[in-house]
Amino acid sequence: MSLPKMADFHIATGWRWYRRVVVSEHQRVDVFFVSVRGRRVVQEVLDQIVEAIRLGDLQIGDRLPTERSLSATFEVSRPTVREAARLLVEGGVLEANAGSGGGLVVLTDVVPDHLLDERVDLRMGDVASVLEARRILEPRVAQLASFHATAEDIEALGRSIEQQAALRHDRVRFNEIDARFHMLIARATHNPSVETMCRDLQRDLRISRDMSIRESFEPDHSLDMHQRTLAAIVRGDEAEIDLVMDEHLRILESLFESIGGRLRTRRPPSFLA
Repeated sequence: MSLPKMADFHIATGWRWYRRVVVSEHQRVDVFFVSVRGRRVVQEVLDQIVEAIRLGDLQIGDRLPTERSLSATFEVSRPTVREAARLLVEGGVLEANAGSGGGLVVLTDVVPDHLLDERVDLRMGDVASVLEARRILEPRVAQLASFHATAEDIEALGRSIEQQAALRHDRVRFNEIDARFHMLIARATHNPSVETMCRDLQRDLRISRDMSIRESFEPDHSLDMHQRTLAAIVRGDEAEIDLVMDEHLRILESLFESIGGRLRTRRPPSFLA
């Protein structure tokens, strides 16, 4: 497998899209961070590192860039990066190792809830908007992936399903891998703009973690849908992708309506149906 290219970036509407290479003992991982904007800079730095872990950009054993490098990437002070790192170390997510071969190393891919930004809690109307955006985006992204996916992309999606199958008795980690599966589909489009939109969507879809507690846990059903989605992507079967993605999307939409929510569009236009 070829290694990621070093330090490429793109400027768009005032935001810098950085790709940084994170070095581990076994691999290099292409990680997506953006410069921080806002007043709660420590939390925003922490959130981006957490998202990289949650979505599989950073994996157990990966070593983060140096404090100086992260400070430049996020465009914040080094004490800000240091404080975010301290919180993640105290939370058991990262380990700080001393020495020339040390640095911050990922210990776990399960992030304690108390470290997550409380602002991700959405109002019912916001949830409806996220679900509507998801219905527009995810089926088309999967269809685009079926056109651009490489053998390495297909292998990565297959490994994700295998990881989920091994975690069928761990609901929290199972759901984390579910989010990664969808990000892997986005990456298989090889379109940075699509990947950015899907990353933002997955962030807002944390609501599913809270809402899904209300429904029975059916890992085999989720695995079956992921296997069928992957098979359709491999075949380039756009119609089947639409059918499977519709089935998948309706689970969360139906759950939302069952707890008193109301979807923004009662009779969706053809491109949402």
